[in-house]
Amino acid sequence: MARRVCAATSTFTPRCPAGDNGRVKTHRNRLALLAAWLGIGLVTVFAYYPGMSAGFYFDDEPNLLEVAALQWNEFSASNLSAALGDAHLNSRPVANISMAVNHLIAGLDPAPYHWTNLAIHLAVGLTLFWVITLFQRRHGAVPANRAFALLAVLLFLVHPLNIQATTYVVQRMTSLATLFALLAFGAYLSGRYQPHAGLQRRWFIVAAISVLLATLSKEIGLLIVPLLLLYEFCFNGAEWQAVYRRAAEKAGFPLVFLAGFLMLLVPAWLVWAYAGDHVYWGENMPFRDFSGVERVLTQGRVQIFYLSLLLWPSPSRLNLDHDFAVSRSLIDPITTLLAFVLIAVTIVLALRSVRTRPVLAFPVLGYWLLHSMEAGPVNLELVFEHRMYFPMTMLALLLALNVRPGIPVREYGSYAALLLAAALLAVATYQRNVVWGDPMSFHRDIAAKSPGKFRPQYNLGTELGKRGEFEEAGTVLGQAIRIWPESSVAHNQLGNVYLMKSQPRQAEQHYRLAVQYDAQNAEALFNLASVLMSQGRYAEQREVLEQFIKVAPPYLDEQKQWAMRQLER
Repeated sequence: MARRVCAATSTFTPRCPAGDNGRVKTHRNRLALLAAWLGIGLVTVFAYYPGMSAGFYFDDEPNLLEVAALQWNEFSASNLSAALGDAHLNSRPVANISMAVNHLIAGLDPAPYHWTNLAIHLAVGLTLFWVITLFQRRHGAVPANRAFALLAVLLFLVHPLNIQATTYVVQRMTSLATLFALLAFGAYLSGRYQPHAGLQRRWFIVAAISVLLATLSKEIGLLIVPLLLLYEFCFNGAEWQAVYRRAAEKAGFPLVFLAGFLMLLVPAWLVWAYAGDHVYWGENMPFRDFSGVERVLTQGRVQIFYLSLLLWPSPSRLNLDHDFAVSRSLIDPITTLLAFVLIAVTIVLALRSVRTRPVLAFPVLGYWLLHSMEAGPVNLELVFEHRMYFPMTMLALLLALNVRPGIPVREYGSYAALLLAAALLAVATYQRNVVWGDPMSFHRDIAAKSPGKFRPQYNLGTELGKRGEFEEAGTVLGQAIRIWPESSVAHNQLGNVYLMKSQPRQAEQHYRLAVQYDAQNAEALFNLASVLMSQGRYAEQREVLEQFIKVAPPYLDEQKQWAMRQLER
């Protein structure tokens, strides 16, 4: 009997044609995989369901509610052009267009936006599973162990630290960037070891398009480029060293060294250049009480804080707007230095294990790499939990590639431990989403956890005002103004509270302060004009209306038309 010879039909491993038993086994495996994913999907939906009733919060307002270009009522070339150029963050057109499509389908009903975010989150999980299985086939300590891959993805999907990137509408930008970056990674891996030149080229084209889509969803998507270079360094370093030596022999060592240096420098330059005008160093950042240097110093402690939330994500510790103390130097506080020492130790240990255990080194180094852009001297808040979303994909990869059960008892014990962890995380995510699902509970939660920050107090006061609880609204907005006395928006909102309490004199006082601190505050100008009109002070009203018409944004077009009619009279 002639011996059967297998051809390399897979991207990673050679396979022989399956017989009847093989086909039955394959069919059963597919059904089991489908059932597993159905279970994962149901658990994820359960964990996030309360958050689907959440409203629009915080940055949703300037990025969606106040952006007429994203409020499509029909699909047209002009609307598409407006969405690409007139959005608040027009460097993120992919995410912006997705929100415009949401508006086209359901207007400003927040529920479809939240369900879309959840669908993207599940798609990220599927893509992450694909990437993990590709790694397992090629590099895994437990080859093709789908069970551990599924459990790693489940932990990612139900972890409470990912709520901000999923339930918070505007952070669709983060989840979309992560989705396309993972697609790029998977396509690159599929092409990298593909023996067929035509298929390899197609995979690389898919990877390039995915990189572009990731970058145009949010700037962090560009980090996939240095991440791919890191992959080559960890897993194919010897191959590239051989290429380098051959090139050096032909072209000369200095020239090849320069080329290699530029290859590493270009991705880093692109990452920082893409940040553009948002990068600061010694000077204080706009609307922040810290400089770029102080922000970088603080990020050492922030990274340790993120890891503590990863390991202990109690709903009582989670917050949309953390109040985090700034590090003024390496020893102020001393935990700043300790944090950087700890981070440096993990990086050094990972680098030392590149040759012996790249499956350990790559996810660790990749995790720190994916934090690099938002941990730099950029004009951003110090802490946001959604910044863990993309880096946590590396931790899922770390888990799936490095669990080595060995004997069946240990294997089943590992399964049980991970399933228990997933169940506890799902319950915590459910509880946290209950808070997100009720605007009043949500704002009270943030204000209670960050009593010294302006924005939580301002938002709570605004929400109380919307509900007619004017006494408490006035107290909370007063606290916000004590934190930031020159806040135009807070004075305007407090003016609204006094107006609803039939105290026009106090309302006028705060409206005028709002305009004094920001002459472009169109809402305050309009409100001031209304108060003046109610008192018969038409000459003063006319002056204010003229100023309002000059600065009124598109979302106040109706008020602008009313103001123009008043002036005509």
